[in-house]
Amino acid sequence: MSQSKPKAPSRLQDSATGWKQITDTARRLKFQKELARSQSERVRKAVELVAKRGLSEKPQKLQRFLDRVLEISPDYFLLCAITLSQNVVTYTKGAVLDDLLDTIATNKENGEIIRLDIRSYAVEFNVPGAVQLTRQNETLSAPQEAGQRDGTVAEVAMSDAHNPQDEPDGNVGSPSHTQEQEAFENASRGGIDNISDKPMCDAIRGVAPDSGSTNETPPNETNPDFATAQRAVATFEGVIFFAAQSISGLKEREAWISSCLNHLHLLKLLSCINEGERRGTKRKRGAGQEDQSNASDGRNRVIRARSIETTEAPAAVKLQARNTLSPDSSLSQPLIGPMYQRGATEEASPGTANFRAVPQAQNASQVEASDMNMALTAVVAKLESILGGYLFEGVKESRIRHREKDRRSMTFTDAVRLHLAYEEGEDFKLEVWLCSSIGKAISEANKRSVKDLRNMLGEYLFEAMKASNRRKEEERMGMSACTGAVDVSFPSGEDSSDDSKLEVILNFERGWNIWAEVFPS
Repeated sequence: MSQSKPKAPSRLQDSATGWKQITDTARRLKFQKELARSQSERVRKAVELVAKRGLSEKPQKLQRFLDRVLEISPDYFLLCAITLSQNVVTYTKGAVLDDLLDTIATNKENGEIIRLDIRSYAVEFNVPGAVQLTRQNETLSAPQEAGQRDGTVAEVAMSDAHNPQDEPDGNVGSPSHTQEQEAFENASRGGIDNISDKPMCDAIRGVAPDSGSTNETPPNETNPDFATAQRAVATFEGVIFFAAQSISGLKEREAWISSCLNHLHLLKLLSCINEGERRGTKRKRGAGQEDQSNASDGRNRVIRARSIETTEAPAAVKLQARNTLSPDSSLSQPLIGPMYQRGATEEASPGTANFRAVPQAQNASQVEASDMNMALTAVVAKLESILGGYLFEGVKESRIRHREKDRRSMTFTDAVRLHLAYEEGEDFKLEVWLCSSIGKAISEANKRSVKDLRNMLGEYLFEAMKASNRRKEEERMGMSACTGAVDVSFPSGEDSSDDSKLEVILNFERGWNIWAEVFPS
C-alpha cells in the first residue's frame, strides 16, 4: 500500500501575496479594534519567541527576517509576527522575502496600516523601539489623547508584559493555559500563524475604541451581551481546533473540523454575532457605496417580499405549498413555500408526505433551516445549464423524477430546491435529489479531495461553492483537502437504492441568479 505524499510546506509564491496577508491583518485589527485577552497573550509570546537567541536554523531564518522588518518599523514587526509563520518564511525564497522587505520599506508610512491603535499594540507587546516611535509621532494626530493612551499602555507593557501569571485567566494548570502552552510547544511545526492568525477573525473582537479615533459605533454599544457572545464563539472555535489535534489523519481531521463548523456557524447565528457584524459593516459604507447599498437593500426587499407573499397567502395556497414537498402531490403552479419539516428527529425528504410546519425549532438543524425559506418546484428546462450533465442525469434517473414523469409532470420538478439566504451576502444552499449510484460516487469523491468534485458538480456549481462563505472560512482555517460545503446523505440508508440528497453551499450572487433563473415567482 503506497504511502500518501507528504504535504508541501506553505510558502509565499511572491511578495505580493505576503504584502496582501500583512495588509489584511492590519485591516482586521483596524476594524475590530482590540485583541481579546487570550489572543493578546499569544501575540506577546509570539514576539518573545522570535526575540530568543540560540534557536534552530528554521526559527533563525524567521528571526533574521523579523529583525530586518524591525529596523523598518515596530508596527510592521508586529503585523509580520502575527501573519507570517516560521514555515512560510523558512520555505520562501530569499528573493521573494527581499522583495517583500522592499515593499514594507516603501510603505513604512502607510496611513492605512500604521495607525494609532496598531502602534499601541506594538507598545503593549513591548516590541523594541515602539515606545520611542510612538512618542516621536504623538504630534501627528490627537497629541493629548495619544499621549494619554500610549503612556497608559506603555506603563502596562513595562510592568506586566512578561508576567502573564498575574492575569486571572492565565493561571498555570487552567484549561486555557494548558491549551495555550500546547499551541506554543507546537510552534516549531506550525509556526506563529497557528498561534495567532487562524483564530484571529473570530477571536479579535470589537471593543469600544477611543473617542475620536473612528466614527464607527461598536456592536456592543447596542447590545451589552455582545462582547460576552463574541468571547464564547472564539472559545468554541479554539476548542474545536484544539480537540482536532487528537485526530492523526489529515483528511479525517479536516472532515471532523468541517462538521464542527456547522455548529460554529449556528452558534454565531443564535448569539447574534453575525447580526452585530453586519450592523457594523453597514455603518462603514461610504457615499461611494450608496448605489451598491441600495441594490443590496433592493434584493433584500425582494427576498422579504417573496416570503411575505407566502406568509399572507390564503389557506388553500398554504396547503398546496405544503403538499409540494411530496412528489406524489399534483403541481398546478410553481410555488415559493416556507420550510416545512416532519419533526424533531426525522429528515425532510421529498419522498414522504404528511409534513407539518415546525413553528419553533426543536434541534440545531431545524434552527438553521427554519431561519430560511425554501424555493420549490424548479423549471426542468433550466436545470441542465446550472447542474451540468452529470448531476442533471442523476436527477433524471432519480425515483422522484420518475414518479413525476408517471404523473406527466414534465415542466417542473421537486427534485431540486433552493434554501434562500436570510440576508444579503449570506450563502444559499442548493438541494438536489439524485439516483443512489450518483450520490454514492459524489460522496466518495468528497472523501478523497475537493478537486475531484469539479467534474461532478460542473464548473458553475463548483465555482459557486468555492466562492461561498462556508468554503472561504474553511480555506482560512487551512482546510484544503475536503469540504463541508458539499454533503451527500442517504435518508433511507446508504445500502438502499432510494434517492440520495446532495446539498451544495453557494455564494450569494450565484444563489440569487439560480433563484431568479430556475424558480419562477
